[in-house]
Amino acid sequence: MRNPLSRLACRDHAKPTLRQRAANLKTKAASVMRRKPFDPSNLPAPNSDEAKAMYEAACAEVSRLDREDRCGWPELQRDAVTWWCRQSLRVALETGEITPTAYARLYPLAAEREHRMEGVTIAANVSALYALAFADEYPLPPEEPEVGSLASGGEFIEDGSVYFEDAAGKIHKRPVASWIGFAAQRLHSLASQEFNRRFNAESRDLDEVARRDLDARLRRELRMDAIFALTFHPERAFQAGQADRGWVSAGKVAADAVDLKRLDMAALINLYDSFSGARELWEGIMVKPFCIKQHGGDWVLRSPAGELAEFEDERAGFLMDRIVEEIRTRTPRDDEERNSVLSLRIRHEIACEGRIRDDVLMADMAKAWA
Repeated sequence: MRNPLSRLACRDHAKPTLRQRAANLKTKAASVMRRKPFDPSNLPAPNSDEAKAMYEAACAEVSRLDREDRCGWPELQRDAVTWWCRQSLRVALETGEITPTAYARLYPLAAEREHRMEGVTIAANVSALYALAFADEYPLPPEEPEVGSLASGGEFIEDGSVYFEDAAGKIHKRPVASWIGFAAQRLHSLASQEFNRRFNAESRDLDEVARRDLDARLRRELRMDAIFALTFHPERAFQAGQADRGWVSAGKVAADAVDLKRLDMAALINLYDSFSGARELWEGIMVKPFCIKQHGGDWVLRSPAGELAEFEDERAGFLMDRIVEEIRTRTPRDDEERNSVLSLRIRHEIACEGRIRDDVLMADMAKAWA
């Protein structure tokens, strides 16, 4: 049963306004608020008795201010020992303990009080002092590699990786392909902004056909496709560059060795779907712990098992490309086979490009389904 005297203990006949409550709480919190700029040299040593004492003192002061502040919010007293907060109000509303009207009346008060007490907690530096008082509960970060002078782009090392510095000044060690992707992100952002600006300015009075032509022209001028590939598929772009220098993926060599000429159209279509499922399987295997030798952020160094899974994934991907090229050169026997072929080519085009960019495919679609 609710204590009828609980409200009398905190009742103030001259009820303060919300502005007066805020001023009163600010005055009480002055003893724990920092009046000087943050100075790292004045922090206690991690795990020291001084850090634990400062943390306990800050918690005690915040707790004292919290108890004193409750008397200024009699509407939020739930019973003799508990008070309404935002979370308890939401639970009570969902369980039917209070009505939506009561929730709407009490929630702003609870939010305002919690917001003010959160300011007191921040001013008392409770979270920072806890981290110092119990520093041994947190894992130590890996040691940063010792790097001499960084070049403007990065510093290469023997294992094919590169050290580079991001915009925040943090040093990263990544494979060269990932570094290329990092640098391309800035170019992609600038190119996208310029593309949107020019397209919006030049397409106002154009019809749909002219808009598509403008879209294609701007993408060519701004090298949008190349920048997109460098940004979101730096490994593939890097491999393509290596292929131009005489290096070819082992997966592609294996895929090119398969004779597709002797397979009929139905077999090719079914094999495409099978290789698509195989790729999903190998992609899932590649991220398993036994396939990863070392990783960090957005780069991965694979174990021998991971290299085998990656080879099979690449082989399946190149075979899917070859199947699409093979069926494109053949003439369907009937409308049903034609529709199956076009459906497969559309799926492959969207999976690779994000949309249909092949003009030949667009023409075949229009001819078949116009």
